[in-house]
Amino acid sequence: MAIASLSACRQQPAISIDRLEVAATSTDAMSDSTLSCYNDALSVLGSIYKVSSADSAMIVYAASPAQRVFSPDIMAHFPSLDQTESDIASMMSELSRALPTATLPSHFVSFATPYNQSIIVADTTLLIALNHYLGPDYEGYRSFESYQRAQKTPERIPADVAEAILASLHPYAPDAQSGTTLSRMVYEGALVAGVRMALPDAEEAFVLGYSPEEYKWAVDNEARAWQTIVEGDLLFSSDPAIADRLLLPSPSTSLVNANAPGRLGRFIGYRIIKSYMENNTEDDLGHLLDPTFYNSPDVLKKARYAP
Repeated sequence: MAIASLSACRQQPAISIDRLEVAATSTDAMSDSTLSCYNDALSVLGSIYKVSSADSAMIVYAASPAQRVFSPDIMAHFPSLDQTESDIASMMSELSRALPTATLPSHFVSFATPYNQSIIVADTTLLIALNHYLGPDYEGYRSFESYQRAQKTPERIPADVAEAILASLHPYAPDAQSGTTLSRMVYEGALVAGVRMALPDAEEAFVLGYSPEEYKWAVDNEARAWQTIVEGDLLFSSDPAIADRLLLPSPSTSLVNANAPGRLGRFIGYRIIKSYMENNTEDDLGHLLDPTFYNSPDVLKKARYAP
């Protein structure tokens, strides 16, 4: 499929990704049909650029440094999004089965962004910043740490899209009494479980963002890591900085062990959820992502988690 044919909206039964980074460079970028096609995406960008109309947002976006710098490399790396579209379509089909009553995004748009957020969900519109997926060896990522570059592959797009949708539909909502490290670990574990449901053929290591070596370390040292978290009085801490050190992307989870891969708290949260699902087969994904579940003081008891 030629790049030139991708600037206009397409009507297909399968999922398609409309390419704003291509449309912004086309001769008909300001036409009514193009602006209409990207109206919802431009509304999102307009709120960022602080402009109120689709044509103003298109002008600002087309002239933005991110579009000028990244769009040639995006087009070189992604002359076609056929495989990505197919992978997302399969993922969305599984996600709709896991969350049958949810309203999922129906319009997918690619673009370039200068910000860290690679996926934006705004109601039924979802924006994918393709400049975040140009491969770990991309020259523009050379200042990033290796753990960050490892996530910047096209293969991660469906997983990142799935997680962004789940987090948008079910944002973390701690209560005043139960906003602990444990509740956040369980919530993040439920997100991982949801992505696994949406990508049933994906390996656990991939969904968690781990290399095979990192995943092996986490599995081999799970019991010892859990003991460290419990004995260090970290589990029921209400200090968000503690949860951040266990759950946010990082080169290692040094709070547990200098050799532990980053986000080890997320791995353990997923293992808690996995144990819960094995012992409570009647509960669905919506229940796992509900605040009454992950804020419950009985969650560990019901999960029967014993690494």
